[in-house]
Amino acid sequence: MLLAGGLVTAVLTMAALIYGIGYSGSVNLQSTTVLADRNVLCTGNVSMSYNPLFYFISYCSNSSLAGGQISQNFSLISHSYTNLHVRFNQYYGTRYPHIPSQAEVQEVLTGMLAWSEVQKNLPYLLIFGFLVGLVIIESVQTVQNKIIKHRKAKGPQFKVEDAWTS
Repeated sequence: MLLAGGLVTAVLTMAALIYGIGYSGSVNLQSTTVLADRNVLCTGNVSMSYNPLFYFISYCSNSSLAGGQISQNFSLISHSYTNLHVRFNQYYGTRYPHIPSQAEVQEVLTGMLAWSEVQKNLPYLLIFGFLVGLVIIESVQTVQNKIIKHRKAKGPQFKVEDAWTS
């Protein structure tokens, strides 16, 4: 039961982090500024929509997440020592830093926001996953018991003598 619950929880967590299934979002990139140290400052607004199946705790506890929607301003700096900069700066080592596109900022920012919400909802995903795992195990055992009872009530499919004579 523990294994089935853990597997269901893992699948639910992965599904919650898939764009379009667990969440969706859009970014309105208002400005990108190259700073003196070759870092890039991105500012704008992000709007996110979360699926209540995966983000139930956020729905119940966070008043700013009304109806699964959240919209907020952001400022994002891509540093040379972070994964964000490595992802954005395809021309690392050149004189000019790579200015991230709106699609690049949206992919990184919505993924980071979804991951932070999944962490808040992990207790719910664990409980829900173990309950679904328990239902699956009980259903399989019930079907197995019915098959065994049906076979016992019906008797053997053929007799040994019939096998030799045919």
